[in-house]
This record gives sequence, structure tokens and C-alpha cells, in this order.
Amino acid sequence: MALFGPSKRILKNELAEMRMQRDAALSLAHEDPLTGLNNRRALDLEIHKHESRLKREATEKVYRDVAFIVIDVNNLKLINDNYGHEAGDSMIMAVAGVLNDLTRHGTDTVARTGGDEFVVVLPVDVSHSNPIMASHFATRVANVFANRVINNLEKITVSGTNEPITVSLGVATYHSSEDSMQKALAMADARMYNMKNSMKVDGNKPHDAFFEAHRN
Repeated sequence: MALFGPSKRILKNELAEMRMQRDAALSLAHEDPLTGLNNRRALDLEIHKHESRLKREATEKVYRDVAFIVIDVNNLKLINDNYGHEAGDSMIMAVAGVLNDLTRHGTDTVARTGGDEFVVVLPVDVSHSNPIMASHFATRVANVFANRVINNLEKITVSGTNEPITVSLGVATYHSSEDSMQKALAMADARMYNMKNSMKVDGNKPHDAFFEAHRN
């Protein structure tokens, strides 16, 4: 049996190496290469996980909410055209850094879903017997987060330029009585575009446009 000892150890080491390579490949498949954040595939998995959990835990009179914030970086194309893609990448990295700093690791999800678009998922760990009140609370949580994003970005300029970093945001909430988180995500996306269009047409500051979009 001693003859098989070294072979078993070699095989064990090879299997461990294969598992490490597999795990690394899976990690890369769910990771945005520039920022290291989750990509769209990873976001979809997280949404499915939250949706399944909420439906599994739901009772007739208790609602748990998840807030979605869609964030679009303003003027990325202009930065790329005027200063080069390195400056544009710096802009994206700055936004990613702020989002990563503000989210609760292990609880919230932040993903880069496009060249200039991010999504944040905020599970709200407060249950309420009234679905409307639960949704209002989740919206307040998301609004506070969105304002913190804007306030933090106002202190940053794009590296190598004097250009400020601004974003457009949209918020929507999902609670366990509803049928699809993807609808809430689509709503947040639509509200983000409303804010972006408002800023273009009226020249509103992000704060003004954001609160106008969510006043009702």
C-alpha cells in the first residue's frame, strides 16, 4: 500500500488544483473585468436568490422588501472623446469605489451591468404588516443611499481632468406579495431615464431631478 501513497497525494493535489481553477473561472464569469464588481449574470443570480427567499419566507400578513437603484454615469462618452478611454475608465472606477464603500458587504449587491450603468440591490431587513408602509420604508432607505452616492461623487473629479462626476438614478422597491423582481428593476431603470431626461431638458441638479421623479 505504501507504493500508492505518493500517487494518492499527487492525485489529491491535482484535484485541489482543478477545483481552484474551476472556482477561479466561475468567479471571472460573474465579475466585471474593469471594476471587479458583479456583472449582469451575477446580478441575475442574486435577484433570483432574493426572490426565492422572500417568497419562501412570505406569510399572508408580513412583507419584506428589496430596493433597487439603477445608476447611470453621466457624460461618459464626452469624457472618452475629450480625454481618452483611460479617463473614462477612471470615472467608472471612481463610481464603483463609492458604491462599494457605501454597500453592506455580504448583504447588498452592487453590479456593473453596462458600460456606464450600475445596479444596487438593497434588502431591507424590516418586516411590516402593511405592504404600503413596508414599501415606503424601503423607498426611504433607497433614497438615503442614493443621496449618499450623489454627495460622495460631488467631491470627486475625473482623474486627469477638472470634470465632475454626476449620475442619474432611479429607485423602485419589490415586496413579497408581488410577482417579479425584474418588474421592479425595470421600473427603477425607467425612473433613471426620467431623471436623465429631466436633467437634459431642464438643467436640474441631480437632487432636484431625483426627488421630482419620486415625489409621488
